[in-house]
Amino acid sequence: MNKSELLRILETLSVRPGKRFGQNFMIDANLIDFIVRAADICPGETVAEIGPGCGALTRGLLDAGASLVAIEIDKRIAQFLEESIKHPDFRLVRADACKVDLDKILNNIHQDKPEHCQEWKCVANLPYSISTPFIAKVLDSPTPPKFMLLLLQKETALRITARAGSREYGAISVRSQVLYHTKILRNVPPEVFYPKPDVESALVSFDIVPHPPGRQLIDTLTSIVRSAFAQRRKIMIKAVSTAFGKEKTEEAFHSLKINKLARAQDLTPDTYLKLAIKLCPGSFIRGGQRKTITCRRQPTAC
Repeated sequence: MNKSELLRILETLSVRPGKRFGQNFMIDANLIDFIVRAADICPGETVAEIGPGCGALTRGLLDAGASLVAIEIDKRIAQFLEESIKHPDFRLVRADACKVDLDKILNNIHQDKPEHCQEWKCVANLPYSISTPFIAKVLDSPTPPKFMLLLLQKETALRITARAGSREYGAISVRSQVLYHTKILRNVPPEVFYPKPDVESALVSFDIVPHPPGRQLIDTLTSIVRSAFAQRRKIMIKAVSTAFGKEKTEEAFHSLKINKLARAQDLTPDTYLKLAIKLCPGSFIRGGQRKTITCRRQPTAC
């Protein structure tokens, strides 16, 4: 879909792209082809697309064989997609992607094939305003996608893929990298969108790790990370002790040989994960042999 085609559609729908939904539509066929190839869709594979817009990428994913669930918040665009895409493997959900229960949607769609709900991908040109909240929501999912391919604001992409000790490294870096191998596949200039954003974008891949942490362990890790990065300029052991108790926290730091003067940005995602295991020993790794023991969830802020 080129710019002229997009403008005709938007004019017909009386849609003026605005900041309310963060609408920047892709108008570069080469970029869309690259995303479809990078998504590596197997025939019949379940894919969730967030913010399909006028369906340029949607059609490419369907052509590649995806069983596609598209989440669109704009009612006029959603109606256009329902009327213009007549494909047996296309389903549209009119909803806010940050509020909708993706797991429930996938379960409802695949009631006859529950295994499909455990193995899905997410591909999206995410509006900048919802990028971090949506990614955080996915990271909290009981069945996170095995692969994500997200077009993000470059600043967000750098935060997602940042390494310990860097300026961009933060809570979302740790939480993403504990579950996924993250990588910036390519930088994307403003010219490939209409309207053109004021900043550059980047395409980021998320490949789930071989043995992802289980739900209880993720909850514990999230509590640690949020506590630590809420006061990133201060010694992190104090913040973590507030959530988990001084004695228990000091024992965990000593056992893992973590410097008591360390700050939040000094620890790698792997060290954070080990710390979470120490502070919540009943947690487990999905697919591993460790049994699950009830572990009281620590209170966390959003």
